[in-house]
Amino acid sequence: MIKLVCLSDTHSKHKQVIVPDGDILIHAGDLTPRGNYYEFISVANWFRELKNRFQHRIMIAGNHDWGLQINRNSVIKTLFDEDLIYLQDESIELCGIKFHGSPWTPQFYNWAFMDHDEELAQYWAKIPGDTQVLITHGPPFGILDQESDNARCGSKSLLSRIASLQHLTQHIFGHIHEGYGSIKIQDVSFHNVASLNGAYKYQNPPQIIEIE
Repeated sequence: MIKLVCLSDTHSKHKQVIVPDGDILIHAGDLTPRGNYYEFISVANWFRELKNRFQHRIMIAGNHDWGLQINRNSVIKTLFDEDLIYLQDESIELCGIKFHGSPWTPQFYNWAFMDHDEELAQYWAKIPGDTQVLITHGPPFGILDQESDNARCGSKSLLSRIASLQHLTQHIFGHIHEGYGSIKIQDVSFHNVASLNGAYKYQNPPQIIEIE
């Protein structure tokens, strides 16, 4: 049994999170409020403190993490230890499980890693067909994507791509703070793991996902 410990949208409040032990730590983006270099210093130190408690640590970017879009190599190579796994439209196999991570979300004002939903299909096309665990910053349309005003904010093109992933069992995301929770639809379990609530207060503990 492989234990995934999953969280997202900490926005530099990561120190408030009580992180349980597990095999693989997953952060699904929005590590910072604005994504500047100094904000990433604290995040990198936090990940380093957790290093000995997990076999692997995975993170992706979110729409607030500007530094990872503007100068990915400088942030990752300068601040984070070499064992941290950063996925930006990339895949990796760990513990016999195929993971894929992507930071993109539908356009909403001027934030990082955003595009019009129909344009996002080019990024979802990079998801390998044998992906078992998908990590995106945002949700698919209609699944744990409802804001406080009841608006649905997920990606329709992502939902379409998920329908074609025959090996997918887990989809982990955040972005919509009010959507925290899990739901299983057919053979796929969807997990909104946003740590902060709609008022940007820490509220939601990491979710634990066990995979045989």
